[in-house]
Amino acid sequence: MKKEFFNMVLLRVLIVSNLILLSIDTFAQYDTVHYIPPFYSRTNSTLDLGRSYLHLSTNVMDTFIVNVVESDGSLIMNVQISRDTPKKIWLGYQYNCIGIVDSTGLNTPLVTDGIIAKANFPFFANIRHSSDLQGMSLTAKGSHALGTRFRSGHMYTTKSGPNDVGFKSHMISVMAVEDNTVITFSDIKPGVIFHGTPTVGNTSEDIVVTLNKYESYIIATHLDEPFNNGNDTLVNGVLIESTRPIVVNSGSWTGGSDQVNNLGYRDIGMDQIVPVELTGTKYILSKRYSYLPEECERVIVIADKDETEVFINGSTSPIATLQSGEFFIVPAYFFNADNLMSINTSLPVYVYQTTNGSPSASYTLGMNFIPPITCSGLNEVTIHETDSFNGATASIDIIAKSGSTVWVNNNTISSSAIMTPGNTEWEVYKLSGITGDINIKSDNNVYVSMTTSMGARGAAGYFSGFSDRSLNPDITSISYNGGKLINESCIDGQFVITKPAQQINKDITYYYLISGTALNGVDFTFISDSIFIPAGQTIGSIDIDAHEDGIDEGQETIILTLYNSEICNHDSTLSATLVIEENASIDFSIENSSGCSPLSSSFTMESSNNEFSSVYWDFGDGSFSTELNPVHEYQTPGFYSVALYVLGPAPCYDTLYVLQEDAIYVEETPVAGFTLDTDYIDACNSKVQIFSDAQGATEFLYDFNEPNSHSSDEHPSYTYQNDGSHYITQVVFSDHGCSDTSIQEIYVEPFNLFAPNTFTPDGDKYNNVFNVVVDLELYEWHLTIMNRWGEILFESYDISKGWNGSYFDGSIAQDGTYQWIAEYISCSSDNIRKRITGHVNLIK
Repeated sequence: MKKEFFNMVLLRVLIVSNLILLSIDTFAQYDTVHYIPPFYSRTNSTLDLGRSYLHLSTNVMDTFIVNVVESDGSLIMNVQISRDTPKKIWLGYQYNCIGIVDSTGLNTPLVTDGIIAKANFPFFANIRHSSDLQGMSLTAKGSHALGTRFRSGHMYTTKSGPNDVGFKSHMISVMAVEDNTVITFSDIKPGVIFHGTPTVGNTSEDIVVTLNKYESYIIATHLDEPFNNGNDTLVNGVLIESTRPIVVNSGSWTGGSDQVNNLGYRDIGMDQIVPVELTGTKYILSKRYSYLPEECERVIVIADKDETEVFINGSTSPIATLQSGEFFIVPAYFFNADNLMSINTSLPVYVYQTTNGSPSASYTLGMNFIPPITCSGLNEVTIHETDSFNGATASIDIIAKSGSTVWVNNNTISSSAIMTPGNTEWEVYKLSGITGDINIKSDNNVYVSMTTSMGARGAAGYFSGFSDRSLNPDITSISYNGGKLINESCIDGQFVITKPAQQINKDITYYYLISGTALNGVDFTFISDSIFIPAGQTIGSIDIDAHEDGIDEGQETIILTLYNSEICNHDSTLSATLVIEENASIDFSIENSSGCSPLSSSFTMESSNNEFSSVYWDFGDGSFSTELNPVHEYQTPGFYSVALYVLGPAPCYDTLYVLQEDAIYVEETPVAGFTLDTDYIDACNSKVQIFSDAQGATEFLYDFNEPNSHSSDEHPSYTYQNDGSHYITQVVFSDHGCSDTSIQEIYVEPFNLFAPNTFTPDGDKYNNVFNVVVDLELYEWHLTIMNRWGEILFESYDISKGWNGSYFDGSIAQDGTYQWIAEYISCSSDNIRKRITGHVNLIK
């Protein structure tokens, strides 16, 4: 049997829910402004695309005006509504509908087609669409829809059968509410191809677009897209991030699972989702018709963070551990005999559920974006016209806190509560055969979902959840002067719980847990586990009085964690901390407490209470400081006691004092110094004697500035091997390793030999004799004079006798140049004969 033969329409209806509030509260679905990005339908067939309406309703008794415009500012309609006069606005038919685009509207910024509704009072905005065979309902979530990080979810869908070619698709639609909003679609899994994107094979690269205020953008996948192998379920978990707040619609137009005989079953499943910070870790799910193929009731869990563990029905072993962007399709057999299931996760997740609206047909599909179970939310839900679509009857599921009272149409509910598997704090009521309006109340918050069916027509939707986080109380900890430290028997502290402004007119009891290293009733006066804040009062305080127990326990913590306003899971992270310190005490530590003079020591104050007004250090040598952590230099050797004075605030103490006796020891540093037995030595007499006159030294080290020339004697001597300047270095040490250095220079006079280059033996009294002059002692000497032919003209073995320019026969040599050779052994040559040569000019 083909679905085309049925003359009923599936409507996934999120009909108006009605709340009676004490003030103008804003919850998800109920707000003063709603943004609805456009939808994409890939076909104009009347089977899948038909009529659209915008339904507006409110809990406010007085009439007010709702202004409805397109995203470009074009007026759609101004309507007056009140609690008793809800209105619906005709949006058009097929592609002429405001808010629905064809394929030309994909992958491009859209200035029109988005819908914005605003008023001065909160109201509900619900889009309903019906074609010949399909239906859709989406309730906008007001300001709760705004965020910067989302994960898409879609109907559980299998590859298209022959009757679905050209129909099935998944879409993500976003709207910006500020200019210059950069939106990134990422975490796109391999095998997924978004229609019209440039990448062939799969859209592996991020899709990035910049939108201005109220512009929209849609991306979509077709299940019969060429070459894709992931456009059925792998689309789940796409990450949508933005630089500024956006609104996101996610779902399938159309989707679904193929059934027997290869028939293509499809329907519309859409919802407006919330940012990740409004998701949670605890979910309760219900289905109606357990005998249907499980493809009709699939739950998809999508992780946003790595290492997210998924637990089913209270199990302590995870059924799956997901990484960021991964999803898990929960098998339908995890629904128990009462068709209930609970899901707990270690980190917040998105949960989507494919639903079925008929007890006898497996193709009336829809999709619910499941709200997490939280401690706050709506306690009254009114559903208008449950039978407004061709007389369909409705089934209602109510999730309520265990032990709470539930009323239906002002009568105590007659159905029996069903306990939720794995979560005893919540129970479920199942109502059937509901028509007309229905009002549900509880003395605690409730979650209400509806499925409708009439023949082949079905509908599904949630009417509460995603409560405003601003309804959660605030908690702070304060003590003396507004700090977090309290003091035993001195400074008391307080935990202050602030009631949200929206709940100021309610009596509320807040429950909390006490933890930390300090023991309740031992380290501080016992406090109970709850605080009552009556209507009209904004804050309540819990006083903490720390006991003086005389035991040095260091700092201890008191942690107060709010987990509930009435009954809820003990998993809140809303907490504050106070720290108990011992009665004020001080001490100090010293870096470099001993050493040689001058000694530089660093002082660090250690206090159990940092609330002091001034400090005063006495270093014991007549010096003082008012710095917090000073550095002081000691010059004179000896022991020194150090005192610290701290002036603190009342009432704990006025002045604290601590003394460390002989905390500093300064060792005397020796004074280096030495004298030499002479200030002159030469190459022939190069020995020097050193006499130390160092003071306070017990060890000595000398360096004579020649290789391997060291001595540790107190009064060493040393003979230099080389002439020239040398630096004698003395380093002296005390018994404790203190040292000093003294340096002196000594010069070793070298051996010098001088020979003139000209002499004039002309008989006058000047320069008549050639001779070589030396300045140190000679042991042997031989001087030879030769002419140019090598003939010896003169020899002398006496340094005092030179050549007078004559031959051996006494005749005077001619003018010219003559060679001389000198051979000698001197005091500096270590008995080695040396030979030098030169020339001399004879001029008469």
